[in-house]
Amino acid sequence: MSRYRLYFDESGVHSYNKLQTVHERHLALCGVIFEKTEYEQFQLKWEELKRRFFHGDSDEPIILHRKEIMSRSGIFSPLEDEATRAAFDNEFLRVVEQTPFTSLIVVINKASHQNNYNLPFPP
Repeated sequence: MSRYRLYFDESGVHSYNKLQTVHERHLALCGVIFEKTEYEQFQLKWEELKRRFFHGDSDEPIILHRKEIMSRSGIFSPLEDEATRAAFDNEFLRVVEQTPFTSLIVVINKASHQNNYNLPFPP
C-alpha cells in the first residue's frame, strides 16, 4: 500500500473586498499529491534548487511566494539578473517536469460569485 503526501495552499484573498482588479478578483485553491517515495526525491531536489539560487539563513526555510519572486525583492533579488532568472526558471521547470505528481486546482471569480447569489458565503 502506497503512502502519499498532500499539500494544499490558496492564492488570493477570500473576502469580497477589492474585486476591481484581476489579481484581487480571483481566489484559487491548489493541491498536489505525491507518492511518498517520489516526494522524498522531489524534496531533496527542491531544497537544493532553492539554496543554490537564494542564499538565506540556513536555519530558515525558503518559501517561494509569487509576489516576492515577481518583484525580485528580499531573498529573491538575485533574479534581477537576466541570466540568473533564466537559469532559475529552467531549473524550476526541470524539477517539476521530472517529478510525478497529481495536481488539483479550483478557481473562483468572486465578482461573478457575488453577482449570482444574494448572500454568498465567503469562499
